[in-house]
Amino acid sequence: MHAASSSQVLYTEPETNYMQGHMTTDLRNVLRSTFVELILGTDMKKHINIVSRFQALPTRAAKKTHISEVSVQENLCLKGLPHDQKLLIAQVALKVADIGHLCSPCKVHLRWAEQLKEEFFRQGDQERARNMSISPLMDRGDPAGLVKSQVGFFEIVAIPCIRSYCSLFPAAQPMLDGALANYEYWRSLK
Repeated sequence: MHAASSSQVLYTEPETNYMQGHMTTDLRNVLRSTFVELILGTDMKKHINIVSRFQALPTRAAKKTHISEVSVQENLCLKGLPHDQKLLIAQVALKVADIGHLCSPCKVHLRWAEQLKEEFFRQGDQERARNMSISPLMDRGDPAGLVKSQVGFFEIVAIPCIRSYCSLFPAAQPMLDGALANYEYWRSLK
């Protein structure tokens, strides 16, 4: 929704339409469809599928580009990869960025977690005011649900995604280290 609104403003105003006059229609269409695919890739319904395909990528990328698997893992060369594999790498990079606060120092991560908790509780407040059933994790009356959900989110979503990303981009290891430290913090509260 936010991306669609922003794009509408960008592309309809001549002073902000960075694509107009600078690239071919075909290139604009490829760029736009790539943006759409990246954004759709952040949908949690697609998370397991995307991460699973990403985990298989080093072997497939090595076969496609005739580079040894070790070389691909240590220094990925995107030049020889097909568009769909480049897109998959970009989707996972965006996923990691989207949950990046999990990798931050604990103090920073906890500020983000508090903001997310408040956002969830406001949604629950609105659901209660409309006599709707309150969505999981949105009930202000059950704040303990946050701790349980954090541990599960780290175990099921965050750590496998970040670990996979680090397997292809070893220089990102400090991100995984930060996520694991925050995971241990939440586990200690359980």
